[in-house]
Amino acid sequence: MTLRRTPLYDLHVHLGARMVPFAGWEMPVQYASILEEYRAVREKGGIFDVSHMGEILVYGEKARESLSHVYCNDIYTIEPGQVQYGAILNANGGVVDDVTVYCFSMDRYMMVSNAVNYLRIAELLKKVSESGVSVEDRSDHTALLALQGPMVHRLLEDKWGDLPALKRFHFAEVTLAGVPLLISRTGYTGEDGYELYFKPEFAESLFTSSMEAGLTPAGLGARDLLRLEVLYPLWGHELNEEWTPLESGIGWTFKNRSLSLAGRERIAEQKESGLPGRVRPFQLTEAGVPREGYGVFTGEERIGEVLSGAHSPALRAGIGTVYVPAGREPGPLSVEVRGRHLGLKLLEGPFYRRAAR
Repeated sequence: MTLRRTPLYDLHVHLGARMVPFAGWEMPVQYASILEEYRAVREKGGIFDVSHMGEILVYGEKARESLSHVYCNDIYTIEPGQVQYGAILNANGGVVDDVTVYCFSMDRYMMVSNAVNYLRIAELLKKVSESGVSVEDRSDHTALLALQGPMVHRLLEDKWGDLPALKRFHFAEVTLAGVPLLISRTGYTGEDGYELYFKPEFAESLFTSSMEAGLTPAGLGARDLLRLEVLYPLWGHELNEEWTPLESGIGWTFKNRSLSLAGRERIAEQKESGLPGRVRPFQLTEAGVPREGYGVFTGEERIGEVLSGAHSPALRAGIGTVYVPAGREPGPLSVEVRGRHLGLKLLEGPFYRRAAR
C-alpha cells in the first residue's frame, strides 16, 4: 500500500525524524527521543504535525438536524466561535470516531476526525444529511499543526505578536506570521496550547517559525504518551464500533436529545440496565511496562487485554487502559508482562493533571 505524506514530509526527514506508517500515512514517530519530546511539551512547548487529520465541512439550513442523526453530543448548545467534543455513532450506538465540531454559524460546521476514519465519516454524513445540506471533505486542502505546552502562548507572542484571546474550546480566524488561518484552543496532551488550520503551502514556514520561537518538534510517540497520561481516548484502542460512548469512557458526551440519533435505544438500555463493561485506567503496582495487547487476568482467567499502555514519566510507573467486563472490577487483577503476572490497581480519573498556572 502506498502511504500518503503530509506537506511537511521533506522537512521531517531533513530534521532526522524516524518515519513510520500510521493510518495510511507516513508520519514522524520521533525526532530525537520520545522522552525528550514528552518533557518539552510538559515543561515548555512542542510542535506536532497532525495534517493527516480529516476536516469535513457540513453546511446548509438543516446542518444541525443532519449532524444530530449521528453525533452524540448536543449540537444545538454550541454557538459561533465554539468547539465541541463528541462522537459519531453507528446504528448500534458504537463509536465510528471521536470528533471535534467547530461552529461557524448555525448552518455551517467543521468536523475534525481521525485520519483513519474521515473518508467514511464524510460518506456517512452525506447519507444522513437533510435536503439542501452539503458535506465537503476539505482534508486534502488543509494542513494542521498542534502547538502544545505551558509556555506556547508567550513564545508565540514573542515571535508573532499578539494572539487572539481565546477561551478553552473556542476558535478564531486570524492572520499570524503572515498566514491566514484558523486558530483554536482544545488540545490533546493535557497542556495548554493551540491548533492552527491553514492552506498546505504555508506548512513549512509555520513549522519553521514555531521552531524559531522555541518549540520542539514532537512525534507520534510523545503524543501517544501525553494523551494516555491525561486519559484522552484513541480510536482503535479505547474507542471502537462495538462499544458505546458509555462503555468507552466518554459517556459524558452523550447529550443529544434527538429521537433520531443512531443507536439511541441501545445506549438508553445500557443507562437503565447497566453496562456490560467499561474502559478503565490502571496503574501497575510492580515495576514493568504494560504494552498494547498484553493479557489482563483475574486469577488464571484472561478477561481482556491492554488497550493502551506505557511507562508514565509523571507517575514513574506502568500505566494503561483495559476494558473490564461487569462484575470483574472488585477482584484482584494482573497484567502478563513477559511471562510474569504483575498486579494492577484500577483508577477512576486521569494519571496526570496540568498544574494551575
